[in-house]
Amino acid sequence: MVAYEKREFKLAYSDESIPDQDWELALFSEENIDNIFMICEFIEDEKCSKKSFFGTLYVLTGDVITSNNQKYISQLTRAIIEMKPLFKSQSIIKWIKRSEKLIEKSETYSYEYWGLNSRYVYKQLTKNDQ
Repeated sequence: MVAYEKREFKLAYSDESIPDQDWELALFSEENIDNIFMICEFIEDEKCSKKSFFGTLYVLTGDVITSNNQKYISQLTRAIIEMKPLFKSQSIIKWIKRSEKLIEKSETYSYEYWGLNSRYVYKQLTKNDQ
């Protein structure tokens, strides 16, 4: 696990509440797609109690796709290719597969499943808590 210095990243391992209601938007913008790797490390790390970080992956993917910016879409595609052999979490593997499909067919984008408070993410988080 890489040691991240920013306060926001330290929150992943603390008992503190997440400080911003739009946490997903605070972590990402199209310009810092590399944060995907950090988020995936948090998700895969059993010591990280904040599994809500999972939703940030969907928000970023949705934002990149709806931007129609080929530079950002290419960066996301490269990041996903690099990530495939690195992460074993079923949640991350599913996100990678779903993201690849969305990149291929951007017309299938739905805010309900790729935006803030994604239905898909909520279902996955509650399913994993049972």
